Amino acid sequence: MLHTTTNSGLHEFVGERALARCARSGVRAVDLGAGPGAVVTRHTKPTVNGVESRFGTLVVEMGIGGLTLWLVMSFSIIVAAWGVVKKLKGSPWFPIAFMIFWYAFPLLLPMTFNGIQPYEDFVLNAFLWLLLGILFRLPTITISEQFAGVNPYPNNRRMWMR
Repeated sequence: MLHTTTNSGLHEFVGERALARCARSGVRAVDLGAGPGAVVTRHTKPTVNGVESRFGTLVVEMGIGGLTLWLVMSFSIIVAAWGVVKKLKGSPWFPIAFMIFWYAFPLLLPMTFNGIQPYEDFVLNAFLWLLLGILFRLPTITISEQFAGVNPYPNNRRMWMR
């Protein structure tokens, strides 16, 4: 698989002699379409290897302080969001609040343990912060009479029932 993806038909296109000339000059087949920066960055130190989770990568990249700040931020958000969910229990906003909490919790902790890619996804991250803003605003939103559970028909008869 690696041979197929790195050469990708280059033998047929350029020929064996040109490929050998590129190999002698230090240009790899994967660098041909990567631009001039690829040759410079090829000799840099590779990214972090040897850690199995994103938490380990956080420690290697930013130190124990970065991991501590990430965990403090995540737990603070989760605890504050759960407090809002408990405050809204019994109101019509409870299902929305619980679903926003249930979106934020796995994204910040279990998914981040497997890798930071879900958090770094622009769409998921934008939705996280937008929905958290909505969640913390929910307790102050008043419910209109129509949805507050007030019966608009006091004699318990519907308009269409005669």
